[in-house]
Amino acid sequence: MNGAHIEGIFYLGGLAPGWQIAGTADFNGDGTSDILVRHANDSVADWQISNHQIARAPAFWITTPDWLIV
Repeated sequence: MNGAHIEGIFYLGGLAPGWQIAGTADFNGDGTSDILVRHANDSVADWQISNHQIARAPAFWITTPDWLIV
Protein backbone atom coordinates (compact mmCIF):
# COMPACT_ATOMS: atom_id res chain seq x y z
CA MET A 1 0.00 0.00 0.00
CA ASN A 2 1.00 3.56 -0.62
CA GLY A 3 -1.64 5.57 1.20
CA ALA A 4 -4.91 4.28 -0.28
CA HIS A 5 -3.20 2.96 -3.43
CA ILE A 6 -2.45 -0.77 -3.71
CA GLU A 7 1.04 -1.14 -5.20
CA GLY A 8 1.30 -4.90 -4.96
CA ILE A 9 -0.19 -7.98 -3.40
CA PHE A 10 1.64 -10.62 -1.41
CA TYR A 11 0.65 -13.46 0.90
CA LEU A 12 1.63 -13.21 4.57
CA GLY A 13 0.06 -16.51 5.53
CA GLY A 14 -2.72 -17.01 8.01
CA LEU A 15 -2.83 -15.52 11.46
CA ALA A 16 -2.62 -17.97 14.34
CA PRO A 17 -5.80 -18.45 16.38
CA GLY A 18 -6.58 -15.51 18.65
CA TRP A 19 -4.86 -12.89 16.44
CA GLN A 20 -6.67 -10.29 14.34
CA ILE A 21 -5.60 -7.30 12.29
CA ALA A 22 -6.09 -4.16 14.39
CA GLY A 23 -4.99 -1.62 11.80
CA THR A 24 -2.64 -0.63 9.02
CA ALA A 25 -0.54 2.53 8.65
CA ASP A 26 3.00 3.59 7.86
CA PHE A 27 4.23 3.12 11.44
CA ASN A 28 7.95 3.43 10.62
CA GLY A 29 7.78 6.29 8.09
CA ASP A 30 9.17 4.40 5.07
CA GLY A 31 6.18 5.14 2.81
CA THR A 32 4.75 1.60 2.98
CA SER A 33 1.77 0.55 5.09
CA ASP A 34 2.62 -1.76 7.99
CA ILE A 35 0.25 -4.14 9.79
CA LEU A 36 -0.67 -4.02 13.47
CA VAL A 37 -2.19 -7.20 14.91
CA ARG A 38 -3.67 -7.84 18.36
CA HIS A 39 -4.17 -11.11 20.21
CA ALA A 40 -7.12 -12.02 22.42
CA ASN A 41 -4.67 -11.97 25.39
CA ASP A 42 -3.96 -8.25 24.62
CA SER A 43 -0.54 -8.83 23.02
CA VAL A 44 0.15 -6.50 20.08
CA ALA A 45 2.57 -7.06 17.19
CA ASP A 46 3.77 -4.71 14.44
CA TRP A 47 4.66 -6.25 11.07
CA GLN A 48 6.76 -3.73 9.15
CA ILE A 49 6.45 -4.20 5.39
CA SER A 50 8.97 -3.18 2.72
CA ASN A 51 9.10 -4.20 -0.95
CA HIS A 52 6.01 -6.36 -0.50
CA GLN A 53 7.55 -8.50 2.22
CA ILE A 54 8.01 -8.42 5.99
CA ALA A 55 11.02 -6.18 6.57
CA ARG A 56 11.85 -7.45 10.05
CA ALA A 57 10.55 -9.84 12.68
CA PRO A 58 7.43 -8.51 14.40
CA ALA A 59 7.90 -6.52 17.60
CA PHE A 60 5.56 -7.66 20.39
CA TRP A 61 4.07 -5.73 23.30
CA ILE A 62 1.73 -6.73 26.11
CA THR A 63 -1.08 -4.26 26.72
CA THR A 64 -4.04 -4.10 29.09
CA PRO A 65 -7.68 -4.79 28.09
CA ASP A 66 -8.52 -1.07 28.31
CA TRP A 67 -5.77 -0.13 25.81
CA LEU A 68 -7.40 1.03 22.54
CA ILE A 69 -5.90 1.13 19.07
CA VAL A 70 -7.05 4.24 17.24
